[in-house]
Amino acid sequence: NDVTISLCPEPLPEAPQNFTAIAGEGTVDLSWDEPNNGHTESYNLYVNGGGVPINITSTEHSESNLESNREYFYVLK
Repeated sequence: NDVTISLCPEPLPEAPQNFTAIAGEGTVDLSWDEPNNGHTESYNLYVNGGGVPINITSTEHSESNLESNREYFYVLK
């Protein structure tokens, strides 16, 4: 007896849109719009090129205890 399984191809998730960062004293508030295709359940946020992302299930994130006069880089996937 052979069993054949066929999966329907789903489109790849689209990228988040309108990624914004609002800096405060030692903080940053990040926000973005959900992609239009509705297939995104979570996002990975990389800070300063770090290897282990922060997994986020909403369309916003806040960072605190940031050092003054230092640049921070955020990449959202």
